[in-house]
Amino acid sequence: MRVLRIYNIRLPTIMTLFKEPVVDVGSSNMTHLRQGGLGHLERFLGLRLDNAFSRDAVFISLDLEVASDRQRLHSSTDRPLVRQLGFAHLDIRGLYPLIASTNLGSLTSVHMYQLDVPPRSKRASRREERPCIFTRTQQIRPEQVPSILMQNLRIQDNSATSNQLRPIILIGHSVREDLKILRFLGIDIPSIAPIAAVLDTHTLSRFVLPPHHPHVPKLPGQDFSLRGVLAQLGCQPPTATFHNAANDAVYSLLAMLLLAVHHSATRKDELNASEVVNLQAIKHALSRIQRNYPLLGVDIQVSNSDSRSPATLGSESSACPIPSNNY
Repeated sequence: MRVLRIYNIRLPTIMTLFKEPVVDVGSSNMTHLRQGGLGHLERFLGLRLDNAFSRDAVFISLDLEVASDRQRLHSSTDRPLVRQLGFAHLDIRGLYPLIASTNLGSLTSVHMYQLDVPPRSKRASRREERPCIFTRTQQIRPEQVPSILMQNLRIQDNSATSNQLRPIILIGHSVREDLKILRFLGIDIPSIAPIAAVLDTHTLSRFVLPPHHPHVPKLPGQDFSLRGVLAQLGCQPPTATFHNAANDAVYSLLAMLLLAVHHSATRKDELNASEVVNLQAIKHALSRIQRNYPLLGVDIQVSNSDSRSPATLGSESSACPIPSNNY
């Protein structure tokens, strides 16, 4: 297995954290974790305490929106153009010890960036009009993309006495496609930040939800898009909020948590007392997160704004628990 290079950053030896092999996120390939990394996810969340796990990691959900249809990128020689970058951070250090009053929303922050790149397809043009409902949008130039990635993926460990970066668990729905686009642009994520694991909510959902394996045909009408996975988990955000990079980053983070809770609940008889307490705390924390959706169609994107400024929200419907900004 390839050794993960993290420059001179001192981190716990990754192999001591898990019984399963850690993901290889090197420049040339990315090996799938067993069951999409389900065991890793449960260990990170304290739902499977059969081995040591890191409490210093940060969950970072990443989503890209591109100027062309993604299907064309596989057959085209055109250089992919990123139009939006979205990030949702969840600091799991704040989850321990898990208590009933844990507020996941207070541990979550959202960042949204828009590039001035014209859409190259009708589909991309329609998606451009979908507003970010979790934070204000910051306008950036294409040459700023690498620095924006570094800014969002290199998390300084403020509790450390030396100059250390915290390990990252990278999340996304079909995240390999986003990483492939970034590599196309000459950006190699493992060279930017210490990646402990890459978790794909699409792959996770194929193991957690019926028929419980990606090689088994889906049920009639079953949908494993991000919207479809959330719907199967009882969460239905407004359709018009999908395919905005920051919104999808938040939804992928939420899908990951709901999938972990869903699967752990099915193996409740196997959980020890501490794991049961953690499961109940996460379920309670998810149920407490309420989100006010803005009036759809209201433009909340502000040019040259600070992306840390919270958006002004409108209507008060909540179709599912949604993390709120922590600013």
